[in-house]
Amino acid sequence: MLDANIRAEHILRIMTLDDYLKDTGQTEAAFAAKAGLSQPRLNRIRRGANTSGATIRRICEASDWRVTPDDIIHRDGGSEPARGTPAKPAEARP
Repeated sequence: MLDANIRAEHILRIMTLDDYLKDTGQTEAAFAAKAGLSQPRLNRIRRGANTSGATIRRICEASDWRVTPDDIIHRDGGSEPARGTPAKPAEARP
């Protein structure tokens, strides 16, 4: 379990993945490699694609938990990403 000082530090620095990439100056490709993902996969996740818990954890760990699962998971049950371009409804997909 983390002590209070570490938890407070992480709470103060939480940000979206887009903000994290801007803040750190990392490219999507560099961060994807750090997280063990392909750049196209990370890009799909940034645009709202569903992903596994294991992948979410890899993203969070690669950002030193400055990006949290809540910043990646769709907050309304899956129809829209937490931030960014809304996912297409199933009936609109080819």
